[in-house]
Amino acid sequence: TWKKCYINYDKNKILQPKDTSIKLYSYQGNTVYWMQEIENNKIDFSMNTSVDISDMIDTVEKLYFNPVNMKISENRELQQFNYKGAILGDEMGSGKTICCASIIVNNPSKVKVFTKIDKRIYTKTTLVIVPGHLAKQWEFELKKFKKDLKVILYLTRVHHKKYTIKDI
Repeated sequence: TWKKCYINYDKNKILQPKDTSIKLYSYQGNTVYWMQEIENNKIDFSMNTSVDISDMIDTVEKLYFNPVNMKISENRELQQFNYKGAILGDEMGSGKTICCASIIVNNPSKVKVFTKIDKRIYTKTTLVIVPGHLAKQWEFELKKFKKDLKVILYLTRVHHKKYTIKDI
C-alpha cells in the first residue's frame, strides 16, 4: 500500500489547525500532519519503479526494467521522490475539505504582493480545483471553518469579468 512507501511517516502524530475552533478527529489530524510533512519535504517517498521483464526475454535470471532511468538490471530499484502536493482521495464524508482547509490555514503564503517574474505569476492565493457542482459546498465549508478566510469562486464568465489576477 502507499503508506509502506513512506520511510519516515509517523502514523500516530496529529496536527490541529491554527486559529479555528474546529477540532479534528485523530485520523483527520494525522492526514493534516502527513500533508504538512509533504509540504515541508520531510517525508521520504520511495517507490519500486522496476518492472519484471524476465518472461519477455529468453533468460534464466530475473531482469527488471526501470522506466525512470531507462535501464535494465538484475535487481529491483527503489526510486526516491520529493514532491509537494498530493491527491487526497479518501472516502466521501471522511473530512477531505476540513483537512485541506487546515493546510491552507496552517501554511499561509509567503508572497504578500502580486509578482510576475518571467512567465511565472506569484500570488498570496491557494488554488483549489473542485468540480463545479461542489464549489458552493467548498465555499460554505471554508467560510464555516475560518470566518475571515477570503474565498473567491471563479466558475462562470461573470466571475471571469468580475476579477482580475491581482484581485486573486
